[in-house]
Amino acid sequence: MTCPSCGTEIADRALICFRCGAATSEPRRAPAPIAPTGGLRPMIATVAVILLAAAGLLLGQARGDILPAWAGWMVASAAVAVIVWRAWRPR
Repeated sequence: MTCPSCGTEIADRALICFRCGAATSEPRRAPAPIAPTGGLRPMIATVAVILLAAAGLLLGQARGDILPAWAGWMVASAAVAVIVWRAWRPR
């Protein structure tokens, strides 16, 4: 058999040409479509990671038991954002 693309002599049962890599027959199945990326979910994850990093820096600088109230709210909101993001992400 000859390759339909480059004309090289190849084995009769070859699936692809060893010289040019062209397929010797039509595909049996179409490839799966690639889902588009982007949207709101990656942004939520990014914001949650930034908030958690900022909270970690703040907690690392806190002295003793003194921690501003807004820092606790920031950590709680970041935790809620991560939980919501994990619940909405596709499986």
